Amino acid sequence: EIKFENLKREKIYNFIREKIKNSKNICSNIYELSAKIEDAIFKASTILNVDYNKLARERILILSDKEHQEEIIDGLYKGLLSLEDFSQKEPRELLSKHNLQEMEEKQQKWSMMAMQSDFYLKNTETKDSEFHCPKCKKRKIFSTQKQTRSADEPMTTFFKCLNCDFHWKMN
Repeated sequence: EIKFENLKREKIYNFIREKIKNSKNICSNIYELSAKIEDAIFKASTILNVDYNKLARERILILSDKEHQEEIIDGLYKGLLSLEDFSQKEPRELLSKHNLQEMEEKQQKWSMMAMQSDFYLKNTETKDSEFHCPKCKKRKIFSTQKQTRSADEPMTTFFKCLNCDFHWKMN
């Protein structure tokens, strides 16, 4: 069992160890790699003039990202991704072109779905509501209800004016 004085180094070590389990001398290699990664993060914090703790937490989150974790850890372990790049670059710059393209396609799809739902709300035939918009006084209102507090409390009603996009809620 390896003892760590640095909690961030231990987290980095645990993420890498969890993902790479196929080598016999892996334990010392992962320990060395996690130490090098943590050192690179420390150096990057001074180079980029950012808070070390904030940068270390961000990089640990990148290592814990289930979707891209394997690619990044594998790149670090095999030397395909430099420690400087990992500690200094923006998260999206660490991904392969294929994964970056997939991520952008997902974002486009979600963006299109959001635009379509807004278009649908604004252009469907809606009857005038019993409520009116406090901003523009129109009665073309979309409303939904959600239980935001305990079950013995009434539901909260959320309103959206389809004319001016004003949002409000009522308890």
